[in-house]
Amino acid sequence: MSAPPDDERIAPGTRVRVKGLTSAASADLNGRAGMVTQWVPSKERFEVTLFAAPGLHIPSRALAVKRVNLAVLHPEAALHISPLISPLVSVT
Repeated sequence: MSAPPDDERIAPGTRVRVKGLTSAASADLNGRAGMVTQWVPSKERFEVTLFAAPGLHIPSRALAVKRVNLAVLHPEAALHISPLISPLVSVT
């Protein structure tokens, strides 16, 4: 699949919150906010850069996430994510 169905598209730059991850390795990522960077056709997932939370010693990181595991943040809500989460820190 080269692109997600129209009803599942999320534009790059959209702020999202991760939800519904169940594996032991990723369940702790539920509730983390981030930004969609791109659609990855080979994985049929969105690449999301999770925001860092320096005060909690949580680094920024990128991961591939299914659409069902992303909640799009309303633009006003995205402005008030948390003072501990910095959208300015990116994965290098």
